[in-house]
Amino acid sequence: MPTDAINGRGRKSVAREEPDDEDEPKVEDVGFARPCTWKADSPCWLRDELPEWNRLLAKNFFELQEHSWSEFKFTGYLWSQIDMPEEGATLRVSLLINFLLRHHRCLTRVSVDFAVSELEHEIFWDGIKNGAAAVTFLEYKGTMAQHEGLAPREEYHLWAQSLLSLTNLHSLYLSRVFIDLKVCELLSDFMEDTTTLVTLSLKKIKPEEKVVGCLLEAFTMNKTIKNFYVRVLLDLTFYNCSLDATFATAAANALAKDSRLRTLELQNNPIPITGCTEMIEALKVNKSLATLSFNVTGMPAANLMAPFFQAIDDCNAASRLKISWVQPRGPDFAKGVEKCSDLTLRVNLSENDGIDLIRSLERNKTVQVLTLSEFLFRKRAVRALGQLVTNNRHINELTVTIREGASEWNQMKSACRELKEAILSNRTLTVLNVELITVNLASDFAIKDTLRRNVMYVNEAVYFVKGSNERSHAAAFEALKKSYSLKKAVKRTFSMTDDQALAKIEDAHKRFAANFFMLTGVVKERVRCEPNPNGLATLEECDVRVLTHLCRFINLNDVLQV
Repeated sequence: MPTDAINGRGRKSVAREEPDDEDEPKVEDVGFARPCTWKADSPCWLRDELPEWNRLLAKNFFELQEHSWSEFKFTGYLWSQIDMPEEGATLRVSLLINFLLRHHRCLTRVSVDFAVSELEHEIFWDGIKNGAAAVTFLEYKGTMAQHEGLAPREEYHLWAQSLLSLTNLHSLYLSRVFIDLKVCELLSDFMEDTTTLVTLSLKKIKPEEKVVGCLLEAFTMNKTIKNFYVRVLLDLTFYNCSLDATFATAAANALAKDSRLRTLELQNNPIPITGCTEMIEALKVNKSLATLSFNVTGMPAANLMAPFFQAIDDCNAASRLKISWVQPRGPDFAKGVEKCSDLTLRVNLSENDGIDLIRSLERNKTVQVLTLSEFLFRKRAVRALGQLVTNNRHINELTVTIREGASEWNQMKSACRELKEAILSNRTLTVLNVELITVNLASDFAIKDTLRRNVMYVNEAVYFVKGSNERSHAAAFEALKKSYSLKKAVKRTFSMTDDQALAKIEDAHKRFAANFFMLTGVVKERVRCEPNPNGLATLEECDVRVLTHLCRFINLNDVLQV
């Protein structure tokens, strides 16, 4: 337990108390000082004690999440006006993460944003530099002072010095960092030496002019990078920029020749439907653009909508479009639902209609990802939101955006208080955001702890998909087999497409049905039946499809374990 270290029960003092007692366990095998026990098919002891660790880390608004089965991620989150960091918590949490990085191979992902979270820089980076070298994913966002080059030079050299020891790093995401000549030299050495890095992302990077050439040369020396993201070249966003048909025509011509751009976001611009049609037609030639996002406002004439939908069909562009419909004509939106995989509907609702909408979602069994924005969360709406989280078992990700205004903080506090109680009995929700000005403020420990528990539940289901036959993993799979969160986790774990993930889940479902009686513990091997004297088929002769149908009427947890 972490409290052993805080109470001062160190290794040397215990050893002096019982120097001759061979029956006493070694101190490093008990409590806080236990070594990592993680193996490929066996989780570290840390997994069972995650709540206790997170209670300590939460004092400075950090947490350990189970990213995938038995592998952990260390990350921070923004503290809200409801809770404040405890005095001295920064040093204690910095020492804890230093210990974890040094001794735990199961900690494979680290994500820190020093603009919203605080750690002792030297202690944190010492853990990275002298750790177990198990980190495969590192996301580092510096402070604004570091970004502008105003921090002490030694402070923003630390991250670059630590990279050299990360021999297993495959993903590096850097944001708000200042690169001078020394940082460039260190980064160049890392880029030339690494044999594992495959993804590098640079965002809001501010290099000194004289080091740009050196930096690019280092990238060309690397032989392993498959994904190099320089944000400006790949993603282009024009939000609320008064763009019209002239821009749409120019954009269509540019898209027909471009092969670099991956995302073009044009939301909240008065582009007419004819301009949208032109851009869609350009996708017939452009095969590199993965997402074209725009809004359709009002009710364009039917003779203009027909070419719009025809262009989507001709270019086979439905999966690449992200359309936001504002006050549409009903038939147009219905047709859009058939065509596109990512569709947003924005309509003006009265407060009473909004509350009725939230209440109706309690009984919905199809919506799995829900975003509620521009709602006025007064008392009745907050209560309806709490009932939705308590009673709905199909929504896996919920984002609530608080409307900006005079009462925004009161609305946020009321929503967080209600959700803190409502989420405790929910086992399916894995993402819950209460956003104000794009910042998630749902940082209460009860909310975070429940989400961590639910993510671990999903990971147990994934482990069953992977081949485990443990009853607890099978029970998690049974409960989540149709959920969006399981499909998402299977896609990430096995690097699959949507269709491949669904096929793998279906295979696991068949295996679940075939082994159902063994999983319940009723039998230790496959079911064996005495021959039926009347010549009728017995249970052991049933096809897997029949057993799958049988499993619809009985759950694994309906069978008590003795």
